[in-house]
Amino acid sequence: MKKSPYQHITDQELLERWYSDHNNEWLGALLQRYTLLLLGVCMKYMKSEEARGLRPADLRQGHH
Repeated sequence: MKKSPYQHITDQELLERWYSDHNNEWLGALLQRYTLLLLGVCMKYMKSEEARGLRPADLRQGHH
């Protein structure tokens, strides 16, 4: 897995940078960090078997 160029920046700093300049790159870095956690929480509450079959790679590629 490729290391993020933002690995040295804390979550708080990423948010502060986004609040400062509204550059979505900062939010993207946060989303990369928490995608699997977010996916796990969503799957816990999803009822659809089709949706449960999605993998993180599917989400990154835009499959629904």
